[in-house]
Amino acid sequence: MHRHPCLCKHWFGLLVGCLVMPVMFGCSTNQTGTYAETVLPARVVRVSGDARLSMDNGKSWIVIRKADMLGPRSLIETAYSSELEIEIGPRRSAQHLLLCRTTKVWIDLISQQSSPAEGSLWHVNLELRTGTVMASVGDSSANSRYQVRLTNGIVTFGKGLYSVGAHGQVCVVHGKALVTLANGARTEEVLPGRAFFSDSGETVGMENYGIYNRPLLLE
Repeated sequence: MHRHPCLCKHWFGLLVGCLVMPVMFGCSTNQTGTYAETVLPARVVRVSGDARLSMDNGKSWIVIRKADMLGPRSLIETAYSSELEIEIGPRRSAQHLLLCRTTKVWIDLISQQSSPAEGSLWHVNLELRTGTVMASVGDSSANSRYQVRLTNGIVTFGKGLYSVGAHGQVCVVHGKALVTLANGARTEEVLPGRAFFSDSGETVGMENYGIYNRPLLLE
């Protein structure tokens, strides 16, 4: 039986509502053509154990603490038996990202684009180098697009609750995810209650995966 290191009974009480990340230099808006792009804030709301941050892709590190502000072009790493929870976006529509133990994530882009024609659209692009992340994208973020680059492909998703492993293990509790393998040979749509394993190409139900669908604690 497949088991995901971050998808156990107790994890579903930890994630709340939506996904938001604080930014080190605040929000700046650039006007380009017909749309405005704003860097979304991202804030560390919980640290259990040890976590660290690098702004030069791993050449130097600083310790991450609760309430620290994060931004794009930064590398985050959690230690063994440690977790880090990040809140992305304004508080009223915040979304949450949970980094499980021994996880390394590169934050490439966290921005909001606004235009008269299309309204507001959130873009969150991550590179998951090791470990596992869980993402909770709430109802207020229906126009959000999340893209996570894995070691062997890319997974994209919007509103819902997801767990993603660096080697292509994707579980959808709520919502829908699209997994594209690196060689382009296969694209897999993962529906609610299903888990996909890119190494074997197998899709299984959550009941066979050791996952329990417990209610989230909404903020």
